[in-house]
Amino acid sequence: LIWDAVIPPRFDEDKDIAVFPLTVQLPDVEIDAGYGVLWPEDGRNISYYVRLAESVGFKVISEKEEDRQLFLELKKQGR
Repeated sequence: LIWDAVIPPRFDEDKDIAVFPLTVQLPDVEIDAGYGVLWPEDGRNISYYVRLAESVGFKVISEKEEDRQLFLELKKQGR
């Protein structure tokens, strides 16, 4: 399983870190945090991760991209 934020292409050469607010709802508590990554020039979307997974032998079982989030369920081919 892969979950990640959809990261748009970098538009400012001087800004190399992308930070996203993150709210996690647990049964008894809500946690607010931040999620930061190095900001790749070309960005990252579900197509990027699908190509990467398939290139190393994974099959996509399900995929979803909405609200600047992505989710992939993968299975290794032959297993």
